[in-house]
Amino acid sequence: MKYAELLMIIPLLLVAYVLYLNIIDFDPLHREDEASYFIDIGGLNDTQGNARLTGPMERVSGRITYSANGTNVTYRELNSSLIYLQVNDPSINDHSKVVIKIRFKDEFPTGYNFNIGCKNSTEWSYDWRTVYDPLHFKVDSSFFEVGNNTEYSVYSTGHVNSTKIDVNGFFSSPPENSVIAAEGKPDINVFPDTVNSERNSVLVNCTLRGDHTFYTFADDGPFELSLKKQDLNLYNGEDELKIMLYDQNGIIIANSSIPDDGDATNSSAKGPAQKSDLSVPEIQKGVYKIVLLSADDLTVRDINVTSGNLVVQDTVFSVSPCRLYTRHLDGGYLDLITYYRSGLQDVKVGTGTVTIKEKNIRNRALVRPSPEIYEVYCPAGNMKIVSSAFFSFTRESYFEPFRCKIIPLGDDLDQIQSEKAEYIVIKDLDYERDSDGWVIANATWDLADLYLGENTLNIVLNAGHLAVRKEKIPVDWVEISFE
Repeated sequence: MKYAELLMIIPLLLVAYVLYLNIIDFDPLHREDEASYFIDIGGLNDTQGNARLTGPMERVSGRITYSANGTNVTYRELNSSLIYLQVNDPSINDHSKVVIKIRFKDEFPTGYNFNIGCKNSTEWSYDWRTVYDPLHFKVDSSFFEVGNNTEYSVYSTGHVNSTKIDVNGFFSSPPENSVIAAEGKPDINVFPDTVNSERNSVLVNCTLRGDHTFYTFADDGPFELSLKKQDLNLYNGEDELKIMLYDQNGIIIANSSIPDDGDATNSSAKGPAQKSDLSVPEIQKGVYKIVLLSADDLTVRDINVTSGNLVVQDTVFSVSPCRLYTRHLDGGYLDLITYYRSGLQDVKVGTGTVTIKEKNIRNRALVRPSPEIYEVYCPAGNMKIVSSAFFSFTRESYFEPFRCKIIPLGDDLDQIQSEKAEYIVIKDLDYERDSDGWVIANATWDLADLYLGENTLNIVLNAGHLAVRKEKIPVDWVEISFE
């Protein structure tokens, strides 16, 4: 071939090569073989082949092209929720896992996630994974990550030292009295491992009315609870008391009840004292919850537990005069209310006094932050005391049943400041932002959990806000890899 002819052919070859790269659906970095499939969303062949976009096509835009670093990139915009993909592979059952990777723009409003589902039933049912949550990006850009165990990430809010931590150790033994804002329900041990006690039993010498929730710390061995119930018979209807003992997993391990005294009328004649004993032959060391459920038409007294620590959560309604002990590490309040003239009195709250002058009126006492336990004394009884705190009936039996406080992580990070959270726990989503500002996220499924009829894996993309908001999410490609 002559030199002049060669010079004429070279430009033609270059033009053909450029057309090949920019028009034909091709990317040498992506592959389609027996273990990995690549769907170039917006490419010429994205609705064809063994791995393809199946629509519905009215839920996505037409092909959009833009230039990045001298290369044309094609994509589509999702304009509705539930966009389906499909992969057919005759060797799909030879693998155990599938990894789905997706490249998209994170144009998500706070409160909405990007989810991918894989079909797991012959019916419309999908095993979902969240691959992106804009809240995570806000947390990651606002706070310092101090630990990660591939399932959860822990961040420090700046209220504590931002030193690296072992996440598993943090979950099993979180810092005492800390406040943790958590996404979902991570398995954080909120209960103390041990509690010092000077006694092996507690007797409540107050007469209580209404529902009450107690916490106690029991040692290994037998556990017993006894109490007496008396019906007031002020209202029509049966007066039953239910007693339930819960373990740390929220499971009822023992329960009992005391039936009505036989007078279901509003005779106002007090019934006889009825006693109940609840016994567990062998109990493991730890915190237990005791719930007493009843109407207001009965009283409970002489509560006795075979453990040295017993507190009531949030509310105490004492008919008789009583002394309570509590504390507020971060400050707080006590709401005092009586429904009877006999309950008008001066209530001692720590070193101060709250005068109750009217019935059916809430009287609020503000309490300063302090680690010290203080006394609340109601000399006339007939008083309901409400607070976000725990109350004991003797100073010695007071304990904190939770070593830390878990609050749900909301979409508004101002909550972190208002709740004085020291740590944030979020699920560890596997995503990163590339140099062009797109997000690449991935998630993994066990194929044994999925429906693979006719060697086909059905996949769905879901940006829930697109069902209710006129917004769009650009998606560049999806890669499906079998392992």
